[in-house]
Amino acid sequence: MNCLFRALFINLFVLLSVTAAEDGKLQGRVIDTESGSPLVGANISVEGTILGAATDDNGSFIIPSIPEGRYSIRVSYVGYGDKLYNNIEITAGETRTLDVGLFPTSTSLNPITVSASNRPEKLLESPASVGVMDAEEIESRIVTTPAEHLKSMNGVEVASTGLNQSIVTARGFASVNSGDLLSLVDNRIARVPSVRINDYRVISTSNEDIERIEVVLGPGSALYGPNSANGVFHLLTKSPFGTEGTSVNLGAGQRDILMGAVRHAGSISDKLGYKITAQYYEGTDFESTDPVEEQARQDAIDQGADPDTLLIGARNYDIDKLALEARLDYRFNPDAMLILNTGYNRGSAIQLSEAGATQTVDGEYTFFQGRFTYKNLFVQAFLNKNDAGGTYLLRTGNPVIENSSLFVTQLQHFYEVSDRQLFTYGADILLTRPNTGGTVNGRNEDDDDINEVGGYLQSETQFFSSLKFVAALRLDHHNRLDELNFSPRAALVYSPTSSHTFRATYNRAFNTPSTNN
Repeated sequence: MNCLFRALFINLFVLLSVTAAEDGKLQGRVIDTESGSPLVGANISVEGTILGAATDDNGSFIIPSIPEGRYSIRVSYVGYGDKLYNNIEITAGETRTLDVGLFPTSTSLNPITVSASNRPEKLLESPASVGVMDAEEIESRIVTTPAEHLKSMNGVEVASTGLNQSIVTARGFASVNSGDLLSLVDNRIARVPSVRINDYRVISTSNEDIERIEVVLGPGSALYGPNSANGVFHLLTKSPFGTEGTSVNLGAGQRDILMGAVRHAGSISDKLGYKITAQYYEGTDFESTDPVEEQARQDAIDQGADPDTLLIGARNYDIDKLALEARLDYRFNPDAMLILNTGYNRGSAIQLSEAGATQTVDGEYTFFQGRFTYKNLFVQAFLNKNDAGGTYLLRTGNPVIENSSLFVTQLQHFYEVSDRQLFTYGADILLTRPNTGGTVNGRNEDDDDINEVGGYLQSETQFFSSLKFVAALRLDHHNRLDELNFSPRAALVYSPTSSHTFRATYNRAFNTPSTNN
């Protein structure tokens, strides 16, 4: 009898071994796309089966004994967007590797934010007050510029000066050409280069491609450098990974508005993704008058100027905008990512300025950007180029030549000494190259280049689970200033519960001279 049981056991063991050998395995790692940190407890499921797994402390997972075939694999984690991989082939006796990067969303009570400390962290743990708007809320609004979304943000004031023009100020400091609220798109400075003003019409990102918007109130110079005295407005776009597909939006409304946008994203493989966006709109702006401008026009006509060709007071209320963007993401491995993107914007409208209104005619704005992340390292370089086109001042009819550029390269790294101590450090180089044909900088046209170099160090110490201390210091050199600029920062963050935070903060910020200054 024992021999019979032994024979049955051996036959059963051989049968199970043969069956296991005929199955395949799926293994991999799940990380946060922005920070490269492992996601513990992420769910990986094989669609249409009961097979699945959860990631360990290293973000790794393994699903053994998957029958040979093609499957759809879904990866999900609370607070992050799901990813679905179709047609994943499992071969008998082989192990398939699938490394996944998930992008954080703002649907959780304590979403991931990147703007307060210039690196990913939980919103309630950040050392500054941060307002976050997620993709669902953004897509529910029809806007001509991203600035329109800021109307619902606490501490931010948006004054509409036209159909597609807004003056955005924070902390009560208002100005027609205010640039004290640093505007970023995917970590790229999005201001007009030499005159350093926030013209949100030149942002080429379409509404359908915005992942979220973050606004940090308070001085941001300690990490972001000069000219961020009132805070940081940061617009983050969607990754092509996990957002594959095509969307088309068309709209029409009052003031002869016609608008349309197209977004297409795809992934050639698990490593290579791409996206292309385009948007266009046109309309008729609200009519307005300027007594100084009208008097100057009448004086010119009285002196014999031809009204049909006179540019003084020649207002054109027709507005239009064409914007294009393209992006390529290459994922070397779960820890390393290279992102290349470019954008082009062309538009016409009436724009307010401190010298009176200007008539923008086919003004162009172009950018090129490259970003590389490897674990806790972030490196980027970008070039912004502006061309004012046929723009002229309405009070004088004089042309406005603004063909300036801004080149920036930045490096940042954060090092976790222990669970209670983290250091963030980095450096920036900003090179502003004005080209105004003498219309803005006059006799200083050949001597107005600006070079800025800065470095910073921030320390975060977790005294207790509910108490954190943040201290930072930044040092900047501006080639037109004799002295160095120091930007200190200190914050005590107390979180008595998972949904409440108290902050006591100190910041010092500064603005540097623009080319016009």
